[in-house]
Amino acid sequence: MWVRLLNVASAVSLVAFLVLAALWARSLCHSEKIHIRSVTWPETNEVRTRFVGLSWYSNTLRLRMHYWPLTAEYFKKYGSLQRTRETFGYREGWTFTFLGEDNTRFMAPDPPGFSAKSWSKGDGDYNYVIAVRPWLPTLLAFILPVVWYVRYRKANYALSIWQFSLRELILTLTTASVFLALAS
Repeated sequence: MWVRLLNVASAVSLVAFLVLAALWARSLCHSEKIHIRSVTWPETNEVRTRFVGLSWYSNTLRLRMHYWPLTAEYFKKYGSLQRTRETFGYREGWTFTFLGEDNTRFMAPDPPGFSAKSWSKGDGDYNYVIAVRPWLPTLLAFILPVVWYVRYRKANYALSIWQFSLRELILTLTTASVFLALAS
């Protein structure tokens, strides 16, 4: 049971490592964003917006989460309920948006580097932002596959953990080349 769990966790961690390494490579030269947004209308005069955004730029990965409920009091105070319902950004359902360099170059850049922030205006909305240098999550995602590999080599009675066959070296080099070509 534990061996199977380690195998699955290592595979998931390896995929996360590859994705994070690709985002790291892209963040060196590109500024791009992915947004996933959910809008629900539980009542006719109430809307709830949930937003998750991932951006990579200037050797930084940034995750932003946002929850924003708009109640009947908000619409009485600030605007028309009917106009909000007809706005594209408040249509009910899920939306997925990718903003490439052609769109992000006109946006105000976020500050690069490490940061963590949380704030609320007091009307039920919540904002969370965390930004890190890409090497940190990439390194953390790499630890579990290395542990799995060391256990695998010891279980197969290899002469040394760091002695590789020609087949293993060629496969690794080919995979790394394809991966780097796709990342750039």
